[in-house]
Amino acid sequence: MWTCPNCKIEVEPDFDVCWSCGTSRDGQVDPDFSPDREGVMDEKTYKAELEARQQELLVTVASFLTNMEAHVIRTRLEAEGIRAYVTQEQTSDWILTRTSWSGARIEVPERDAERARRIIASSWGRTSEEYAKGDEEE
Repeated sequence: MWTCPNCKIEVEPDFDVCWSCGTSRDGQVDPDFSPDREGVMDEKTYKAELEARQQELLVTVASFLTNMEAHVIRTRLEAEGIRAYVTQEQTSDWILTRTSWSGARIEVPERDAERARRIIASSWGRTSEEYAKGDEEE
């Protein structure tokens, strides 16, 4: 074990940077380090985070006619630090059932919904409401 020179937390010997703040063994602080994205949490914190995620309300921010389009946008949201899930994916013959199928949906935690909608709109040039309608009007 070694002690982080910045936050004084004990760090496993096989880590080159502090899992809590991103500081290297020699005291170099990484200003771009994000503990939410890159950090490692202890068991107690992990269990608390897991419990919080299980209680989280997910909301739909967009719907798509194809799974591929939904996954592209899911990846974009995750790159921005928003956990996103694709639900209601169609696995076969979606063309035959298009009229009754609501499409693949992107769901995010409720607290991130507005930000996710803005990212979708700015990245793809359509609002989430337009995505929800799919390509029916085109």
